[in-house]
Amino acid sequence: MRIGTLLLLKTPPPWGGGEVCALRMKERFEGREGVRVLELRSRSRSRANQGRASASKVAEQALDFSRYLACMARFRPRRVYLNLGQGTGPFLRDSAYVAVARALGARVCAELAGERFGVLDSPSRIVRAHASRTLRGIESVRVLGEGIGKRLEERGISGCEVIDNGVRVGGEAEVAADGDGDGVRVLFVGLHAPSKGLDALVRACALLRERGLPFALDTAGEWASEGFRLEMERLVAERGIGDRVRFHGRVVGEPKWDLFRRADVLALPSESEGQPLVLLEAMGFGLPVIATAVGGIPDVVEHGVDGLLLGSRDPEELADAIARLGASEEERRRMGEAARRKYLERFTEDAFLDRMERWLVDGSGPG
Repeated sequence: MRIGTLLLLKTPPPWGGGEVCALRMKERFEGREGVRVLELRSRSRSRANQGRASASKVAEQALDFSRYLACMARFRPRRVYLNLGQGTGPFLRDSAYVAVARALGARVCAELAGERFGVLDSPSRIVRAHASRTLRGIESVRVLGEGIGKRLEERGISGCEVIDNGVRVGGEAEVAADGDGDGVRVLFVGLHAPSKGLDALVRACALLRERGLPFALDTAGEWASEGFRLEMERLVAERGIGDRVRFHGRVVGEPKWDLFRRADVLALPSESEGQPLVLLEAMGFGLPVIATAVGGIPDVVEHGVDGLLLGSRDPEELADAIARLGASEEERRRMGEAARRKYLERFTEDAFLDRMERWLVDGSGPG
């Protein structure tokens, strides 16, 4: 028996953007004629320990690879798709999947989901050479922004396809309602980690309090570590903004969508990003976005049109941007309406899955 496409999907947990997209692909393609889905799902992996080695992970990965070998032997797919790890260890593990597929004559379509690929900058010349050789042997590489693709092409990696993510938003999403009298309501959703800029956002909110500007900050997401959680709680207490900041932890379903509905603006001052799903979710709810101009974000947000792009994660710059949008209901509404239109045109879940189907199943390109 021979099939057209084998999809290797790293589904949740953890509930990161890549895993959520993989879950949506599983729902769309599982059971489709000519397509086989193989889940690479880890019960021991979380956002906090992602990328760290452990005996349980090694055992899970060995089992996954044996299942993959059995699928390859049974179905002999013409095309194999997988999301490549960004760090050295995960990439080297995933390169074994690529090597098997190529040895059996399958074409490989792969995804590089972030913007920083540590394996290509490894201090080891051998690792860098192996990474370049692996990527050059892949027929098509999905990336999440024109700038990311250009940087890879400068490294000699061709065949980059820019394919936007897409999300579903809960309920009847529309342009967000005005605030509730507490000043501008800021929302942060994502991993609570220094790399995501949560500490910079809290410091920016402290500056807003010092300036006498009313605000409220809601955050939702897993904590990267207990130490960082305690650090942020201490910072909130020391700066006297405990009455204005609420850490909700991981929130899913309607409670998460309610946070979007109550918000006036989404803030995402990340150090590095691909094309974060929370950005697209905010646009689906008609929220203007304040974000750092990193990775694929400038390919999504147009400064002054549907959000504000920052040149750094400096708390002063972030506070200025929040104050600007907080001061103008008209500007928030205008940007929110533009964001909602762009979501409907580019970033719905159906649009994402249609593009992936054309790329991986039909073989006609993402369109």
